[in-house]
Amino acid sequence: MVNDKGGINGRQVEVTYLDDASDVTRGTANTTQLMTAKRVSAVGGYLLSNVCGAAAVLAANNKVPINCSALSDDLLKPVQPYVY
Repeated sequence: MVNDKGGINGRQVEVTYLDDASDVTRGTANTTQLMTAKRVSAVGGYLLSNVCGAAAVLAANNKVPINCSALSDDLLKPVQPYVY
């Protein structure tokens, strides 16, 4: 629907799905692949705070925002500008 109207700022939107199986190592590998090889604009869908916490480091290093469904205190304090 968004792509039918020209995408966002003229760029087509592509959704990529990867399963982390609730595993920190696999989640980190998936996040690295998305941020470095695919060069995505953002990553979402983290369900567990431990996987999100591992991804938060990569988000900060790569300056790519991530969206987490569950956040623990360590992801909120101090504020992390790439974690939502």
